[in-house]
Amino acid sequence: MISTQDCNFFERFLSPKDRGNAVHELAEMGEDAVPILDALFSGEAKNQFGSSYKNIGALHCGFVTVKKLGILAKPLEKFIREGIKNDNLYAIEAAGAMVELELETEKALARAVIRNKVGEAIYSLVRCGSHKRTEIISMLSCDEKIIEAIERTENFLKET
Repeated sequence: MISTQDCNFFERFLSPKDRGNAVHELAEMGEDAVPILDALFSGEAKNQFGSSYKNIGALHCGFVTVKKLGILAKPLEKFIREGIKNDNLYAIEAAGAMVELELETEKALARAVIRNKVGEAIYSLVRCGSHKRTEIISMLSCDEKIIEAIERTENFLKET
């Protein structure tokens, strides 16, 4: 069960002047933030009127928090994958911070690249090393511009 105190983070996510602080404070909780974010992504966390924070604007900040948590947020990967399938750029970026991804998440990123030529999805695939997986190569190899973007991203990451 999600506490009123935990829901306070989601209320703060809805406030433009306070959302940045709320994201950082929740991320600073480390692994303890995972069940709170799970309640957001699953739709369990609701405001005083019974509306799910997931559906009223808190989702983006949840994905930004996951990005800050990185591998600690691995239990939330199914929600990240759902966000990727919905072309949520924050979810796509969060996937890149997780370092190790399940094949289904990698495929979701590859499909995002194909659908939208999304640079963030290419970055996430390369950052996690997923672009070298046979299944992903076969999905992306039909588009020369995507291959070039992957190569540029690899070179960029080697330099940084």
